[in-house]
Amino acid sequence: MARLNASDPKRAEQLEKFASRLQASIERRRHRPEALPQSDYGPDLPINSRAEDIIAAIRDHQVVGIAGETGSGKSTQLLEKSVGNEEWHTEVSSTELRMQF
Repeated sequence: MARLNASDPKRAEQLEKFASRLQASIERRRHRPEALPQSDYGPDLPINSRAEDIIAAIRDHQVVGIAGETGSGKSTQLLEKSVGNEEWHTEVSSTELRMQF
């Protein structure tokens, strides 16, 4: 940051505000995992019985599709397991397709 400091007092003040906001953002990011809500969903959801298989599939494949009955835990449990899982290094998204015949 020393290289960016200008002799212009207004520019120096802007840089100081930016540095302060950046540091505050870094601190908020560091504490984010502590603020995650705990799950209220029980371990008896059907998707939990296949959790290891699903995790292995996500680890081994670029794209994984998961289908299951409504209420099986697809969108709640899978996303919850991915949050903070450093091993995955992946992006998880959930969609719910509705087919009409």
